[in-house]
Amino acid sequence: MTFPEQRSHARAPLLPMGPSTPWPLALQTHALGTVRAEVLDISEGGVQILSRPDLRLTGKSFHLQVVVCHRDSTEVMDGGEIQGVWSHSRSGFLVRADRKALAHLVQKLRTTAPRVLHCMLHPVVASV
Repeated sequence: MTFPEQRSHARAPLLPMGPSTPWPLALQTHALGTVRAEVLDISEGGVQILSRPDLRLTGKSFHLQVVVCHRDSTEVMDGGEIQGVWSHSRSGFLVRADRKALAHLVQKLRTTAPRVLHCMLHPVVASV
């Protein structure tokens, strides 16, 4: 028995290579608190990632950067601010306010068919 798709946003087509795929050398270092992960699923409404299993990212806000690796080039794209919704062995995030950044990123992914998608989540510090 198959179930109809219940998503309100179409997902971008991805060809992930898995967490064992090496990161580009230029991105080997990262700021304190930054979470590095693999993108499993992405749409204009949010993103699903695979990170270390001991991380619980629910309720936290992050600025998303997606690292798009093609056969011979790498590009870092802005995904805007996202909020953790659920976290188990995978984590799901929703877009927080402005959907333009993630919508632009998803549109570009639909036209370029990347082979590998890494991402970096930079914690957003709440202003007082």
